[in-house]
Amino acid sequence: MFRVIAIFILLIAVRAHAAPAFANLDEYIRSLPLVAPKQQSVQAGGSAGRLFGIAYGTNGDDRKAVVFVLARGPGGSLEEVSRSPAFDFQDPSGRTDVEIVQAPSSTRFSIQVNSSTVCGVSLNIFRFSETSTGWVLAGNDSSEPTCGKDGEVLVKASVSTNFLTGDRVEKAYDEGKLVSVRRLKLARRLIPLTHYQMQDALLPAFAADDQGGGAHSIRPSDIPKDAPRFQDYVAEVYVGANAAPDVSSEARSRRYGTQLKSWAREKPNFAGHYILATWGCGTGCTEIAVIDAMTGKVFHPQGARTNSIGDVDAEALVEVKDGERRADFGALRYRADSRLLVLFGTPDGRVQDKGISYFVWEDERMKRVRFVGKASAPGTR
Repeated sequence: MFRVIAIFILLIAVRAHAAPAFANLDEYIRSLPLVAPKQQSVQAGGSAGRLFGIAYGTNGDDRKAVVFVLARGPGGSLEEVSRSPAFDFQDPSGRTDVEIVQAPSSTRFSIQVNSSTVCGVSLNIFRFSETSTGWVLAGNDSSEPTCGKDGEVLVKASVSTNFLTGDRVEKAYDEGKLVSVRRLKLARRLIPLTHYQMQDALLPAFAADDQGGGAHSIRPSDIPKDAPRFQDYVAEVYVGANAAPDVSSEARSRRYGTQLKSWAREKPNFAGHYILATWGCGTGCTEIAVIDAMTGKVFHPQGARTNSIGDVDAEALVEVKDGERRADFGALRYRADSRLLVLFGTPDGRVQDKGISYFVWEDERMKRVRFVGKASAPGTR
């Protein structure tokens, strides 16, 4: 008798904590933390199977997205199996589109995302799998376009990473011809769907071992003992109202106006009254701008307008805190009360500047006060 009562109470408790049921897909999409959402999805496993997809908001200034896995319940209802947090879903031009959602089985699905660039379309395919620990990011395939001599669109580079095995293949092209292939065996590190952020997934998110070319990685051990310190370049933090950003004076500001307007609403995070704004520009690439919160003036700092982290060891990246807005993969170190910026990677695509750069914001520009170079792999240009 007592055993029956105990089982009955346990069943009630399980039901109380069960995932809520939704009458249909539209009802589920409306429950997500998105502004005016749209969705693309695909069903796998028949009418009683799974539903996979991505929902994304249509607010141009603050566009978020969520990747989800749903299961069919009684009467055709839907229950959430797993989903990602809401993440930034916007390329530098504000033109990111979901091209294809595919599901070869009820335990695997992929999402292809295309981002428009000046020279063609940057393509990313994110592959997800169900494992014994839940849904995880299984891999990422990406390709970056470039403009040929005659204006035609050509492939510049492609990267394929298997997050389950740690295998990674990088290919480089010159005028559409394959010129180099690099194969790496990387430390295995899974990203659960419940922690998935699209920009984090673009990161070559593993430290390469020495046999895979890790000798050319930028590591924590490369930081000099007498490196510049934040407290050596103090700044008083501004607490007033933010000015509207000037996004019309320069061509670069006009191109990235959507990102700059969104970032200009943030509190100063750099050099007292400045906002260090970052957003994605491709696989492992970050666009960097500085916004004066007091005047609205926008700077695209010469020598540090972009940064690539393709050869940065994961251990050298700082952990991004929950709720902290940044798209630099943890490759930039900065504080609101200091004029010092520490950059790990290859700024502005200059291979000769690959390493650790120490910049000080002075006279409205980035002045590099220390540099620790790191050799690139043979054949890298």
